[in-house]
Amino acid sequence: MAAARASQHPPRHSPLTPGSANCVRVAATPTGTVRLRESDDPETILTTTPAALNSLIRTLKTSTDPRPADRP
Repeated sequence: MAAARASQHPPRHSPLTPGSANCVRVAATPTGTVRLRESDDPETILTTTPAALNSLIRTLKTSTDPRPADRP
């Protein structure tokens, strides 16, 4: 994923996230890439492809949480 600054494409975020804190915003571009930004650092934008994002999401969904059970 490449990092970029500023975006002309408005991001979307989940309606399940109250306000704008603690969320990742997603925007599709006319060229077919996907841009992601995190609410804590809105000036940093990651650019990726739909296939790479899909692969990341599938990996995260099937991975075991590496944190110890006593840590949130």
